[in-house]
Parts: sequence; structure tokens; C-alpha cells
Amino acid sequence: MRTFIAIDLDHKIRERIASLQAKLKARGPKISWVKPERMHLSIKFLGEIEETQVEPIKKSLDTVAGQCRPFDITFAGLGVFPPHGRASVLWLGIQDASSGLNACWKTCEDALAAVGLPREDRPFSAHLTLAREIKNPRLSSEVRRLLNDPPPFEPQTQRVKGLTFYRSTLTV
Repeated sequence: MRTFIAIDLDHKIRERIASLQAKLKARGPKISWVKPERMHLSIKFLGEIEETQVEPIKKSLDTVAGQCRPFDITFAGLGVFPPHGRASVLWLGIQDASSGLNACWKTCEDALAAVGLPREDRPFSAHLTLAREIKNPRLSSEVRRLLNDPPPFEPQTQRVKGLTFYRSTLTV
């Protein structure tokens, strides 16, 4: 089964981000937008795991829950991945003023490594994906132009009190 660990979005935050997406859609190209009801802040993508790994992972996450205290994150600022060349992802930035998110991510990495899951080989880059799979170079240029004159979006702050362990099903 394909799994990941994420932070769920508050309903009000999800609505505000959906409104931002609607404004971006009206200004921008026809790209693959993430449905607001499916949005989450990924902490760790685990990929394919065996059923026998589920319980040890859950126990590890209980350890993480005991060590991570609630913290605030703020959604603000648009960007793309990669930062240069053809854009493939449009994202909304995450500000972590207290470093609570980064500390929680590190605690999660340590706990999951202890049960045999590999550590991430790249630095943690907190972001919320708004659109992905921008394959056409012309559309990539249009998305980059959105960053020069983005629609208004008042930063939104959310209190994080926990993580969710998800099973993901790929659809076509």
C-alpha cells in the first residue's frame, strides 16, 4: 500500500486556499489543479509499504505525537518547483516562525528511521501543492508569470495539533 504522513488543513483555511486557486485559475493556464478537499501538508512520503509495517509505523507516530507540541504555521507566498527552468509544481508557501514544523518533521524522520524506513535524502521544504504536472513549456511560462502579479491572499495561520497517517490510492 502507498502511504504518507501529513497535516490536515482546517476547514476555514481550505476554503481560503480554494478561493486563491479560483483566482489563479481565472488568470492562468489550464493546468492540473489539486482539488481543495484533497489538499494536505505532506510531512513524509513513505511510498509502498507492507501491511506488516503499519503497526510499527503507527507506534512510531504515537512517539512523535508525544514529543511534538502544538505549533502554528502560516500559509503565504506562491512559488514553483523547480525554482529555475520549466515549472512542474505551483505551491503555496509555509512559514514556520517557531520552527515547530521543522522540529516535528525531524522527530518524525528519527522515529520512522528507528523502524527501518529510509530518511529523506533532501532537505525538508514545507509547501502546499496547488497544481502539478505542468508538462507543457508554454504553460510553465504562464505559471511563472502568475508569480509576478499574484492575486491578493491574506496569510492564513493554522494551529497544528497532530499528524495523519494516510493510505493513498492512485487514480487515472
